[in-house]
Amino acid sequence: MRILLLGHREIASNLGISLLVQGLHQFDLRIALSGAGEEAHPDHPSELAELNKIEQSMCDALDEGLPGTAAARVGLFGFKDLAKQTGHPVELLSSPNSKDGLEKLRNWAPDLILSLRYRKILYEEAIAQPTLGVLNLHSGLLPRFRGVMATFHAMLEGTEKIGSTLHRISNRGIDTGGIIQSFPLTASPGRSYLANVLSLYTRGCAGMVNAALTLHSGNSLKTKEQPSTDSYYRLPSTEQIKQFKRAGLQLCHGRELDEFLALELAKI
Repeated sequence: MRILLLGHREIASNLGISLLVQGLHQFDLRIALSGAGEEAHPDHPSELAELNKIEQSMCDALDEGLPGTAAARVGLFGFKDLAKQTGHPVELLSSPNSKDGLEKLRNWAPDLILSLRYRKILYEEAIAQPTLGVLNLHSGLLPRFRGVMATFHAMLEGTEKIGSTLHRISNRGIDTGGIIQSFPLTASPGRSYLANVLSLYTRGCAGMVNAALTLHSGNSLKTKEQPSTDSYYRLPSTEQIKQFKRAGLQLCHGRELDEFLALELAKI
């Protein structure tokens, strides 16, 4: 089975794709990213630009072989290592619905697409390319937390549970496809937003691997249709980030990767 893994060059997507590569190593895997290191929009809060830099720096550290064996022991690898493991270069797919993007998809001819923090919307022609469809792992509990930075908004609202949701992508609607499985997790408000996000992927990606194996075996995935809702969270505003800080919450501090590795190593 040929599987295309779609993501973005940031640490949470890097982590998730690493886990998928380890869990699906028996298949023909290819990685394509929506981009890397984009400049922040001038109207966006400066804190989000700083978050983006930290997420990028963690990917860079992995590509440089840091933090070394600790990362490898928990199945986390830089994109350079992942390219070697899959036998394919990590590609850029920043315009999946364009003529060139669709040509890439047709040439790759995936049987299945797995999307994880990919920052582009797939339109119907792109979605139709894989015979087994497109599955997405959303970093929020659907249908309540659709949209961007769902974990941030869940923490801001003081919800007890955060989590990820595995769902199908069947049209260009954002986070609206049939739900396959949810992976709730108790929020840790004493830890940063980024640390909470990284905590989502061990369970979520294991569920994604199981879904891919189910499809490979010829079985179908049961889905639950989402109710129609206008609820959609957008990128946090400056005022929302101020509220986040006033609540004693933190976006990131730059040590989240080390914390994640320590927690995962303690489980081994």
